[in-house]
Amino acid sequence: MNVETKKFTTANLLPPPADKCQQCGVKHDSDQPHNRDSMFYQVRFKLEHERNPTWSDAIAHCSPAVIEQWVKALREHGVNFDTHPEPISEPCFRPVERKKPLIAFVDEASKAVGNLNPILEGCLR
Repeated sequence: MNVETKKFTTANLLPPPADKCQQCGVKHDSDQPHNRDSMFYQVRFKLEHERNPTWSDAIAHCSPAVIEQWVKALREHGVNFDTHPEPISEPCFRPVERKKPLIAFVDEASKAVGNLNPILEGCLR
């Protein structure tokens, strides 16, 4: 089988709700790891850092005690930390600079695809 790969270069990603972690899009305590398996985290991380996130990245912002706990548990599940690149630490609720307010994305999508405002606004509540 011949598989063609293409570089992931651009995407528009709506920000997560304000009460969710702004890095992974999942609600968790800020002293706990990001959800490495969250689709939002994977896409956002790849767009920003041009590589896939690892568990080392997901736990890098945690305290040494929390990191030790998670590394032990993840190793028990077969995660090999020796192969991970240098982790990138991203605090959960760092200020997020948005070029446009969220509703601007909804309005632009509506113009491009038709009237999506009732559907999207229902999802954003």
